[in-house]
Amino acid sequence: MSSCGDTLVVSAEPCAGVWSPAGATTRPTAFPLEAAALIELVSRLQRAETVDAAAEHLATSLRTCLSACHVAVGWSRRGGRPCTLRAVSDVRAFDTHTELCRAYRAALNETQLHDGHLVWSDGGAAPASSRALARLARLTGSRHVVGMPLHLGTQTRGAVLVLDPAAALQAPELTRRLAAATPVLAGCLDLVQRAEPSRLRRLLRTLVPRRRAARWGVTAAIVATSVVLLLPWPHTVPVRCRLEPVERRFVAAPLAGTLERALVLPGAEVAAGQVLAVMDGRELRWELAGLEAELSRAEKQQEVALVRQESAAAQQAGLELQRLELKRTLLTHRLANLEVRSPLAGVIVSGDLSKAQHAPVEIGQVLFEVAPLDAMSAELTVREADASYVQPGQSVRLALDAWPRTTWRGTVDLLRPRAEQRDGQTVLVAEVRLDNRDSQLRPGMSGRGRILCGDRTVGWILFHRPVEALCQLAGW
Repeated sequence: MSSCGDTLVVSAEPCAGVWSPAGATTRPTAFPLEAAALIELVSRLQRAETVDAAAEHLATSLRTCLSACHVAVGWSRRGGRPCTLRAVSDVRAFDTHTELCRAYRAALNETQLHDGHLVWSDGGAAPASSRALARLARLTGSRHVVGMPLHLGTQTRGAVLVLDPAAALQAPELTRRLAAATPVLAGCLDLVQRAEPSRLRRLLRTLVPRRRAARWGVTAAIVATSVVLLLPWPHTVPVRCRLEPVERRFVAAPLAGTLERALVLPGAEVAAGQVLAVMDGRELRWELAGLEAELSRAEKQQEVALVRQESAAAQQAGLELQRLELKRTLLTHRLANLEVRSPLAGVIVSGDLSKAQHAPVEIGQVLFEVAPLDAMSAELTVREADASYVQPGQSVRLALDAWPRTTWRGTVDLLRPRAEQRDGQTVLVAEVRLDNRDSQLRPGMSGRGRILCGDRTVGWILFHRPVEALCQLAGW
């Protein structure tokens, strides 16, 4: 074996008594294995960055120098474990799930279990220990397969399979000399494995270029990103809003009876004390007429008792007169308040009774909602996770769904102390007073907004939520 360029070159002559492809005997000769060729191969293997790259180079070099059809290299990262197929000469990528790859692994493991070499040939009787080699030969169409284990000290860390080598390889002297070189090759593969960079290091090598200009560019990008993350930026809290009147009154039915007529409709502007509806007073007047008759009777009874000097009967008649007088006062008061009036100036927000005329109503039943609309209160729902950042006096920007191109500004006037459940979420409600002199705003309108909670760094704004979530999961 001699060095020829970048490969090992094996030179041999036929020798007697040695297995050959034709089954003939040849004359034995010496097969010198030059140290320079082995050193060159070892040097190339040690320059590989990964075990797979070293195994691929070893398979390619052995195939060239041995004039073989294919060379497969298997290697195990730890001793005592089955080796893994690392490389096949002239094959850049292979599917480990195919039947051929499984046959390669079986042949490598079969070779790894033996101290010496395994040889299979279709021209002679194959030993029982080379069944995996025979199966591999059938799948690849090879006539000769040679398996060489890779020993590292007392451990067998891998194996090499040579398919259809040159006739010179079949000499026992060459086999012995190659067996002497396998510990050196195994040591090279072990050194490459120990020096192989971790996955993180390989990732960094991929991301960070080796050129100086590129490294400076990456460094500048990292510095620029760090500076941007440290820049102050306004921190805003998103909220949902709903408009309600600042002041509103509910007008209820003053008594149980029948609604005679409604005089206003929703949206109508009313003044303080304006009549909104009228109750039917016929039943009250009938009841008052009957009460007057009872009063006359009670007065007569009292006079008769006094004439007869029946003090007990006179006292009882006086109490009855007192009860009837109080009831007459109550009926008179109700008759005087049959008109339902507005308690303040404003707009009828709700209460359409146009179709409820002559319908019975209960005492205390809400008939109208009156509210002045010159100012509105926006109720902002703040998520529980953002409640710690919201304080009274902070600025607010709102955009309503009805007026998406208009922005209303205000300040947080009040943050209610009690949390509420809205839409299945726990929220806190903040109130913002909005001017509505142009009457654009209406109760019940909804929209979105943002509360300005001061300046924070860009990095804090981007990453404080995931950091807080991790701290909460960790129980901090």
